[in-house]
Amino acid sequence: FGYSYPSRYTVQPDYSSSARVIIDCENQRPGWILTSGTFTMREITLTRCKRTARDNGTADGPHGGCFQVKSASSTFDRVNMSQCHAHGDGGGVWMTSNSGFFSNITIERSTASQRGGGLFVSGGYAKIDGSSDLGRGCQADQGGNAIYAGDSAPADGATVEVLMEATVPDGPPGTECYPDRGTVLRKDGSTTVDNLCEGSGGGASGNGGSSSNGNECFDGEALVVTADGSSKSMRQLSLDDRIQVISASGSLSFATVIVLPHHHRGNVQTARFIEILTNSTRTIRLTPDHLIVARPCPARVATRAEGTGRTTQGRSPLTSMLRTASSVVPGETCVDTVDGVEEVVRVRWV
Repeated sequence: FGYSYPSRYTVQPDYSSSARVIIDCENQRPGWILTSGTFTMREITLTRCKRTARDNGTADGPHGGCFQVKSASSTFDRVNMSQCHAHGDGGGVWMTSNSGFFSNITIERSTASQRGGGLFVSGGYAKIDGSSDLGRGCQADQGGNAIYAGDSAPADGATVEVLMEATVPDGPPGTECYPDRGTVLRKDGSTTVDNLCEGSGGGASGNGGSSSNGNECFDGEALVVTADGSSKSMRQLSLDDRIQVISASGSLSFATVIVLPHHHRGNVQTARFIEILTNSTRTIRLTPDHLIVARPCPARVATRAEGTGRTTQGRSPLTSMLRTASSVVPGETCVDTVDGVEEVVRVRWV
């Protein structure tokens, strides 16, 4: 495959029939290359896709037997991958410099000649939820039979969150848990329950890392409105400043700054952020566990304006709630802003 897709692309079955999309590469060709866009793969099966030394795909190498994803925001929903192989990293999926969301997916019996038999993530963020079964029967020659997170360069660290209902197989210590610059966390909602790369190692590879609990932050350049109507960046805030805040009900008011969590460091701490872009081109940068007022995006409801021939677009109301930045999914999550509800069109690590 590896076609040049538009910047926003969805692959799913024709729901007018009961057929499921099944792609059998017959060990003769590799799977998709997704780069520089927002992609959704839904209810498809890929099997026996193979990326060899001759199938480099991008300049990064022969990685990603089923999917090679670079600098993109990708969602995999009810996607099955089996018996795929990469001559490099990521027998099932290879991801770098992007965010990936995996819901109710299966990656099984896939192999990599290097790292990450099931999933390889470098320089990005991946979330695995639903009844996902990732890594059963997968193997990698250089570590991380099920999941490999991170790389040899400090800038290429990665975070993988595995929710409680998802399955990742266990494995012998020292073999499956390859020490590197990534973190694989078992999460119960927004709470970190375990580090899958510590102790027995499980079916994951990474350097242990740490929970982001207590590190729920904004980007230092994010602007807030002060009581006198001016704007100030987060890094410029001081104790007793009064800034505009929004309640869960959507009302605006002013509150007093009573603590600066990183004050002993000059109100500065190095962190990686998730950047959320809405359909009105608004952006906000948050650490993964920071809360944001959001809601599922309801289907647009076409209503004909009475007495006219025009059709307007409206939305059926759904209740907003506080959600973590890492749970925001492009095309499915809407966020509350001071001007109303806006759809999230891109999520990426910066």
